Amino acid sequence: MFAAFAPNVGATYPADRGPLDHIWVLQKLQSERAIKRGMEVATLRFNPDHTVTGTWACNSVGPGKLKWASIPGQMHGKLATDGAGAGIITVVGCGNARIVAIANRFWLRMETVREWFIDHRGLSVRFADGSSARFV
Repeated sequence: MFAAFAPNVGATYPADRGPLDHIWVLQKLQSERAIKRGMEVATLRFNPDHTVTGTWACNSVGPGKLKWASIPGQMHGKLATDGAGAGIITVVGCGNARIVAIANRFWLRMETVREWFIDHRGLSVRFADGSSARFV
């Protein structure tokens, strides 16, 4: 199932703990740069209970139906959703329309997420169509 990609051998981004204990900030969605000075477009956090939480522009995304798993001893694994999408916990109007638009696109794409991997550059997630998002 995971033969479609091979993470960099020997990569140590953040040590050997996998995706835990780090708030991953969206850097690039497909080919579009997503980091703006002082503003996070979206974040992901892989929780010990195998749920995924994060942010959607200035809103919090709670543990919805998105779950993660890892391959023991590896820096990659799978992400899956039952199609219900992420549950937004706070709903606040955010001031920057461009950031909101990118965050909306990212979380809509997360409905088709398939896998994650960590290499020396950070975390990547891959979607069903083969496109990806990069986090630092």
